Amino acid sequence: MADEKRATAADPQVSDRVEKPVNTSRAQHTLGAWDKKTDRQPPDPLIAATGKRLLALRDRQRGCQRPHRRDSEGPNPDPQPQRTTRNHLVLDHLILLTLAFAAVTLIPWATSFAEDTTSATVGGDATPSGGQDFFSRWFAMATRTQNEQPHWMTPLVTVTPRLEQEFRYDQYLGDLPHNGGRLKNFGAGKGLEIIPSEQTEIIFGVPPYLERSDVPKKKNVEGFGDWPVFLVKYRFLSANEENGNDIVTAFFQMSAPTGTNAFSNNAYLFQPTIAAGKGWGDFDVQATFSEQYSVKTNQKGAGYGNPLLANVATQYHFSEYFWPEIEGNYTYWPNGTKEGRSQFFLTTGIIFGRFQIHERVKAIIGLGYQIALAPTNNPVQKDNYIISTRMTF
Repeated sequence: MADEKRATAADPQVSDRVEKPVNTSRAQHTLGAWDKKTDRQPPDPLIAATGKRLLALRDRQRGCQRPHRRDSEGPNPDPQPQRTTRNHLVLDHLILLTLAFAAVTLIPWATSFAEDTTSATVGGDATPSGGQDFFSRWFAMATRTQNEQPHWMTPLVTVTPRLEQEFRYDQYLGDLPHNGGRLKNFGAGKGLEIIPSEQTEIIFGVPPYLERSDVPKKKNVEGFGDWPVFLVKYRFLSANEENGNDIVTAFFQMSAPTGTNAFSNNAYLFQPTIAAGKGWGDFDVQATFSEQYSVKTNQKGAGYGNPLLANVATQYHFSEYFWPEIEGNYTYWPNGTKEGRSQFFLTTGIIFGRFQIHERVKAIIGLGYQIALAPTNNPVQKDNYIISTRMTF
């Protein structure tokens, strides 16, 4: 027997004819690895294929679908994240609500323009008086409705409950926390503000341009931020300085994720707001409270959450052109990647205006400094220098 074993080992042809035992423990271990959903690839292709077929059969019986896997032949691309049906329904309803709100706001303005144009072309004699009459009536309506409310100044950060008609451009020059570099915001999402009807205002925002620089071990980044498509105001009640000096207004704002990857929220944002103000002589207080509702466009936007925002601004008016102010700006994240976090900014500044340029056109400029008071250890933004320029009409 010993001679037979030596001969078998010495003769390779005899060795090939010897039947090798099957390693059943190895096969069981391989199938077990697939059942445990590990990332190890079975070394035997036949066993791997058999295991995949068995698991696919089991999954079909259970009515489920196995997650996408990568195999040894090369990584397959991960499936693109898709919005759920619920997100689609929420987005559709919010867009319909937005269109309805915009229609209610703009229809009276468009109707007035159509009436003026028709009256100017009666008898086939078209003259430019129709357009002139439309603008005269529009400006007269805007003046009349603004005279029914307090004549305070719009704060640097807090959105005023008053109805305004102006073009606005702001800049923010700030520092990021923990030596995170600097962030410059050109435009700050401001734009054209008009009063299309007695109790309404609509703001057409312009996408801001952002620059992030001096971040350790990272390249400088710049590009456009998300587009603040519009903000619509509806004034519920108001009284000027002679009749109560107060105001209550509701806002509805929408922004779209059109910004570059470095600055986009990757989600549509819908923000209803309630705003109010009260004045006592030359002193006034203006406040807003709102919540942002996000609808993600990809997986990156899933963590934005629905933050709560509160702003309170106090102003004092003296010497006709001077409006010093102090503001508190608070944000709380009840969910999302920043769940449980909050931040409080204190903003101090002064606004100069209104300087008359020509008839209805007046200039306003404001300067301010914003600093994060809480939390002190990990704020979202450390501070900001604010420049605000406006041209009313």
